[in-house]
Parts: sequence; C-alpha cells; structure tokens
Amino acid sequence: MKIVHIAPSAPYNEGWGYQENLLTKYHQKLGNEVTLIISTFFHQDGKIVEGGEEDYVNADGVRIIRLFRKKYLTRALTNMHSEMRVYPILEEIRPDYIFFHGLHSTTFYQVVRYKKKINPACVVVQDNHLDYNIGTKCETIKEKVKCAFYRYHLRRTVRFVDKIYGVTPWRKAYAEDYFAAPKDKTDVLIMGADDEKIRFDLQAERRKEIREKYGVKEDEFFVVTGGKLDEKKKVRLLMQACKHLPKVKLLIFGSVPNEEKEAFGKLLSTCSNATYIGWIPAGSVYD
Repeated sequence: MKIVHIAPSAPYNEGWGYQENLLTKYHQKLGNEVTLIISTFFHQDGKIVEGGEEDYVNADGVRIIRLFRKKYLTRALTNMHSEMRVYPILEEIRPDYIFFHGLHSTTFYQVVRYKKKINPACVVVQDNHLDYNIGTKCETIKEKVKCAFYRYHLRRTVRFVDKIYGVTPWRKAYAEDYFAAPKDKTDVLIMGADDEKIRFDLQAERRKEIREKYGVKEDEFFVVTGGKLDEKKKVRLLMQACKHLPKVKLLIFGSVPNEEKEAFGKLLSTCSNATYIGWIPAGSVYD
C-alpha cells in the first residue's frame, strides 16, 4: 500500500519521537511504501528555524519531501494557511492512504482534489495535536476570526475525511469543540513510543542507574518532566509545587526559550531538590 503523510504546520527533525517520525517508520516496517511531505522547518538549539527544500530517503526507508510554505502578505496569514504545493506529488505517487497531520491548513484542499479527481477510494484521515493549553481559544475577536476560518474549511472538507483523531482524549475534545469536528468522525489515537528504543528487560537496571546518577534515594518520590520548557509547559509551577516537599526530587530536561531563561534560572537556584540537565537525545528520554 502507498501511504503519504502530510504535515504542513510541524517542524521536523530526524530521529525524534513525534507522530511524523514514529507512524511513518512503523508504516514502512509493515511493508508499505511511505512518503512524508513536511515543511522546511526544524528544531535547532531550542528554536524553530527554516531550512531548504529536500527530497531524500531516511534511515527508516521513508521518503522525506520538504517543501516551502506559500508566503502570504503577513506571517499570521502564512501560518493560518500553512499551505504547501503537494498536489503534483500526490499525482506522482497516487497514494491509497493519506494521513494529514493537523486541522488548520488549507493544504488539505489539494488532498480533497486528489481524492475527487484521481482516487476516490483513497482513505483520508487527519489528526489533531492541539488542546486548550497550547491551542488558540475562542474568546477575543482575533481568536474568534481564526476559529471561524478553521471551522469554515473543516465544514467544506470533512465529508472527504474517514476519521479525525485526537492524539489524547483532551485533543479529541478540542477538535470537536474548537474546530467543530463531527463526533461521529472523531476518535483517539494515543501518541505512542518507539518500543525498539525501550529496553524492557533492563528496566530495573536503568531505574537504579538513573536514580543513583541524580542522587535519588529509594524512599524518595522521583518526578521527571521535559520537552520544550516554555510558559505553557508550566514547568516553573511544577518547580514551585515540588520545592518544599520532603522526600521529592525533580529532574527537568529540555530546552528553555530565551524569554524564560532568567525566571527559570532564578527559581532553579532556590530549588535544592530540582536538577536541570538540558537537552537529551531520544534514547535517554526513553530511559
């Protein structure tokens, strides 16, 4: 089967553990011919930067095609549309299954065009990675305009979609509430992990090594958090919550945005039970 994943809005780094990485890898391992069409953005030193267009096959055997997004008059409009020219690639590949990541890109009209004109039997699914914490609310006039824009596009295209997944139950609810996705088409597809990188047979050994490395005693409660440590992550609130708790140790990994570094550093210096280790590779995250 030919499977195409399209992710116009997401940055992409090889070897990470997001849906675009893991679903494409395991779709390929199942014997399918898999292509990922992704934006030219990627993570670098805690920032999102833009590279160039590329077309290559990665270590998992997945064809990766990076495309520039169409530039509109303002950055806000460019981000709202997240539009890439994918139709010629769909014409070339003629996929049987299209997995479109996100609900807020006008690129999806090209998927609809492909299904209508070339392959009506093509299965089309979308997923939603946004929720009430990291997604836009619908309160201010500007937010209501964006919400109406996205709902309009979903209303026009949803009949061509077989399933809309939330990657958590909360994100399924957000798709139904914010985007007005019909409940009879929504479901939950929990974000997974790359179990090739998890050594279940060494679980007890890894646990002991890590607790010893960071000075966590057996009778202490060990809290671990990580990722992009921006304000929405509320890691400083977690630090304050753990700060005065006896027999609790907090380990933090990931990148701190520049605008958060000063406040994060000041609070960290007052938390004797918190340790920050910076960015770590995916294999260490699984440990």
